[in-house]
Amino acid sequence: MFGFDLKPAYAQLRTLKIARANETRSTCPYCAVGCGTIIYTIGDRAKNVTAQVVHVEGDPDHPTNRGTLCPKGASLQQDIMNDRRLLKPQVRRPGGTQWEDISWDDALNEIAARVKKTRDESFIEKDAAGHTVNRSESIAWIGGFSSAVHNLNYTQKLASLDPKTANLRLLWIACGTEDNLIKPNRKLVDFLKTKEMPVTQIETPGLHTWLVWRDNLIHFTPLLFQQK
Repeated sequence: MFGFDLKPAYAQLRTLKIARANETRSTCPYCAVGCGTIIYTIGDRAKNVTAQVVHVEGDPDHPTNRGTLCPKGASLQQDIMNDRRLLKPQVRRPGGTQWEDISWDDALNEIAARVKKTRDESFIEKDAAGHTVNRSESIAWIGGFSSAVHNLNYTQKLASLDPKTANLRLLWIACGTEDNLIKPNRKLVDFLKTKEMPVTQIETPGLHTWLVWRDNLIHFTPLLFQQK
């Protein structure tokens, strides 16, 4: 253009975006993979000054993702800077129609009080056979894991698995058909069936991507609120 070589100018434009930025290494908060990220911020780091996040990218030195990020991780800057992001706990009281802000201390105290009340009212020290169990059957827990089935020794780790005592409301195993985890997931399901464990197996066409997880979540969430 006009006899000028614009390559140096374009190169300078690319470096200017984060040239003055500070680098902070962090971890993507989304799934259980734990990809490493580098967050670039602009600010003088003065006290009471909030730095401006200008860019987020994968950490090339992180052993998990080696600089790569999925679409969710790549959009972290938009999540951090979203003006609709909640920055404090909110509560809607029984019968109320509006959400109100409360402090973290109040939120934790209210949660702790409700958990203790439920535990005290439903605590079971011994089961029908007289075995000490020390449990509350009125509090449910949702647990999940990703990529944890590769090297799991089922016969050793789950040797005592018994559907009569497992007290499971729902055991859901979902995976994309093109996901590298599909084979170990199928192996785990086969093992659970030999133990006569009730398991819901879902295989969705696709890779290890958000599109597959979103589809699984749409079908999984309503099951949490069904009556027995």
